[in-house]
Amino acid sequence: MGKSIMLELSDEVVGRACDLAKRTYISLETILARWISLGIADTTIRDLIRDVVSVGEEHNLGFEQQMELADLIARRTSLTPAAQLRMDELLQCHRQSLVRQTQAITDWMDLSGSTKGSDVMELTRLDSSMLYAIGYNLASETLEIIFNNGGIYRYFHVPATIYKDLLNSEFPGRFLWTKIINLYPYERVGCNRS
Repeated sequence: MGKSIMLELSDEVVGRACDLAKRTYISLETILARWISLGIADTTIRDLIRDVVSVGEEHNLGFEQQMELADLIARRTSLTPAAQLRMDELLQCHRQSLVRQTQAITDWMDLSGSTKGSDVMELTRLDSSMLYAIGYNLASETLEIIFNNGGIYRYFHVPATIYKDLLNSEFPGRFLWTKIINLYPYERVGCNRS
């Protein structure tokens, strides 16, 4: 059981929390408690991710490769076939790193980081310009989404039929926007920022 305390928060923080509460139908108190919990866990998760990512160095982009990828992306409309292939290789390494980082967070939650345990069992890669991978837990009706930009979100109370329809959708990004976003409560799990 938690302890009740009184906090004085800035207008900006209260405004953002109220906006999120309206969009997700989650109570203001629950949102603020989650934010505090996520803030406390953030350092532990970053340390764990750093440990996991260092194990698979061959899939991590160093600073020079990150700069090369940024340059290739900026010039993507005028790339030679060889440069396009190189960009695809670097993007694949980056995406593999994102999946490993997400799995590290999920493993951490399973072992000790969360009293609720992990909400997502396994990730499935999608062929989408917006979404990289999704995972689903039938028991908790939790959908986890990894975006191509590195954002990681969990959506709650999502029926299995919606998950299956997303998985089989010809346009997963469009399906997400029309059938999931702003319709189900969610939380941001993390974001890979190089």
